Amino acid sequence: MIRVRDALDKPWRDLVTMPFEQAPFFGQVVGGSLVAAFGPDNKSLVIHSGLGSDFGRLVRVDGETGAELEVLASHPACDVADDGNHPAVMVDERQKRVTAVVFDPGEPEWKFLDTDLAADFARIQKAAPGFAAIESRDAANRKWIVSIHRSDAPDRYLTYDRETHAVTPLYSERPALEHVALAP
Repeated sequence: MIRVRDALDKPWRDLVTMPFEQAPFFGQVVGGSLVAAFGPDNKSLVIHSGLGSDFGRLVRVDGETGAELEVLASHPACDVADDGNHPAVMVDERQKRVTAVVFDPGEPEWKFLDTDLAADFARIQKAAPGFAAIESRDAANRKWIVSIHRSDAPDRYLTYDRETHAVTPLYSERPALEHVALAP
């Protein structure tokens, strides 16, 4: 259940109600949330919803009625992945919009809602194969620190410059395993 109130002096009300068996797991735990972000209009919510599908989708709902306005991302074989009891999404805080969503049908994968971001990740993937995740970025969103996760290699970290497209290795979490053949 997602509850809202229209003002500090107004009572709480149910905005979206999902039966327990349709709610994504992290919406059922203490501290978990189905809410990923506010919509770009600041009047809607972006949520992980199990309603209307066999798998949890990322949808935008009206902040007044709870009606589904649009499906932002879905996957034919799995739910939206979780990121510590919240939907695993990337949000552009300046534009107030979700730019990418993680799904994990066996191995995590990004679904990009922003084509520029997709192109940046393709460049990173070419230089450093694996699941890339932005760990930090500067205020201009030009320079990133990126982690690369693989099942057959230690986690690695690198920098990425969005202007020059330079990918620069920083370090490996387990340098002693860098040249050891690990099973995928």
